[in-house]
Amino acid sequence: MEDSSSRPERFERGLEVLLAQMAMLAEAQTRLTEAQTAQRSRSDDHEEAILDLEAEHRRLLTAQVVTADNLQQASAKLIEIEAKLNALIEVVDDFIRRQPKQ
Repeated sequence: MEDSSSRPERFERGLEVLLAQMAMLAEAQTRLTEAQTAQRSRSDDHEEAILDLEAEHRRLLTAQVVTADNLQQASAKLIEIEAKLNALIEVVDDFIRRQPKQ
């Protein structure tokens, strides 16, 4: 049983199939390239967000160190004030006790 179409016709049909497949591959390649471009853009956005977060983290660490230092200084000042206040209370207490009773 031989195919009723001629050899050039079969060749032409095969060529049409190959061309259609090539067109499908080209379209798939275009979609893939577009998807890669979109992915690269999202990746760049994520990298930028990560860099922003790292910078904010450094600022927060700096603020934490400054706050801890300020708290330490405030604690030292409170101890100093407490000592002075206790000394003042002692002086006033001694003064009041030395007053003659009426």
